[in-house]
Amino acid sequence: MNRSVPVWLVLFLLLLAALTVVGISWATLRASASPSSLGVVGKGSLVIARFPDLVVEAVDQVWNSATGSADIHFTVPLDDTIDSEGFTPLAEDRFGGLGMRRGAAEPQRGWRLLSGVFSLDGGVENAVVLLSPDLEVAQVWTVDDKTADGAELSDRWRRVVHGVDMLPDGSVVFTWDGVAGSLQRLDACGNRMWTSLDTDDGAEYHHSVTLTEDKQSMWTLDRQFTLSQVSSEDGSVMSRITAADIENANLEHDLFGPRMQRYFPPLGTNSRDPKASKFNDLYHANDVDPLPASLADRFPMFDAGDLLVSLRSLNLLFVVDPETAKIKWWRMGDTRRQHDPDWGLDGRITVLDNRMGQDHSVIRAIDPETYRSEAVFDGADHGIYTRVRGKHQILEDGTVFFASSQQGFAAEIGPDGTPVLEFLNLKPDTDPQRTYTVTQYSWWPEDYLSTEYFECSSAN
Repeated sequence: MNRSVPVWLVLFLLLLAALTVVGISWATLRASASPSSLGVVGKGSLVIARFPDLVVEAVDQVWNSATGSADIHFTVPLDDTIDSEGFTPLAEDRFGGLGMRRGAAEPQRGWRLLSGVFSLDGGVENAVVLLSPDLEVAQVWTVDDKTADGAELSDRWRRVVHGVDMLPDGSVVFTWDGVAGSLQRLDACGNRMWTSLDTDDGAEYHHSVTLTEDKQSMWTLDRQFTLSQVSSEDGSVMSRITAADIENANLEHDLFGPRMQRYFPPLGTNSRDPKASKFNDLYHANDVDPLPASLADRFPMFDAGDLLVSLRSLNLLFVVDPETAKIKWWRMGDTRRQHDPDWGLDGRITVLDNRMGQDHSVIRAIDPETYRSEAVFDGADHGIYTRVRGKHQILEDGTVFFASSQQGFAAEIGPDGTPVLEFLNLKPDTDPQRTYTVTQYSWWPEDYLSTEYFECSSAN
């Protein structure tokens, strides 16, 4: 028997399929704008819409791990603006591609610290490298995101150490790029003293850690945008200031509003819901820096302990009172996707202005009273451009230290604008040549540490 499907049934099924696609698309758009407002249907539609991306990401991870190219997440091609000639291998028996180049001027004696991803001991590791005043490797801490019992929190092929500070006993505290996981302290010999994974309530630290002047605590970032003060002794949280705390204490300002509204509710409504919709990566907080008492007299607008904060997504710098969450000062738009604001020794706020998409990066100094801004270091003069990441430090004599993370390059530039020391972090045996990420390059005076702390280094 010859059976045929009625035309009207075919048309009905096509119409039903079209309505289903439209319905899922509508629910996906609504859910992406405000997932909390649609319940199971909206959230389910988001999962369906994201499924192809999840598959691609999973395949990408498997492929990268199988082919040994997983470190693509923290390598970039060698930038042709960086002169790679004349670098001498640094501790060649341990590092596969880290080199140092001297300039004409004699470097100031002191301790120097490099952090990032390195070709180290035949593998690829996140590490913190300490150089002695004689520019010899005094200690190398390999760092990981593990609990005390060895459980690993995040994918090692995607994380980058991205916040380091050092205590006078030779121990280091560190955290990670992005909302990754732990805050940890290792002693001078590399032994884990504590990890927040074992002492805290599930906090997810990222980007920045800055010791207070007395070294008894540190300020860091928790979750997307929470300012956390953590004990140096055991990693316990002493205080927290959330984004909501700051918003509620500063209703006369609308500093966070530019990325709040993703769509307007229908014109026939008059919604008062401030959380109706938000962009992804609303703030991208990447630094919090307490004002030291020793510098407070150079910043008469502020008090010792006030917090200098950077929100990259908003091109925003602001100073907040940690007791009241009141904003005392802010500046938006003077920088483009900035990192690492510091309390400058001359009474100005200095910041690494990445200038994303604008050819070169600069270090900018801003007078908080007059808002006058100037580039105190112009990356165009040295071929410096780091689209993301990067840190800086300016010494009393005007010497500039910086890490150009996305170029795998770090340097100190003397007051006359000429290089004193430069470091290039190459990935070995790559053609075309690639570099590993360098996240920080910092300096401490010679009397800050004693070499006796690192007598154990030969065993690590």
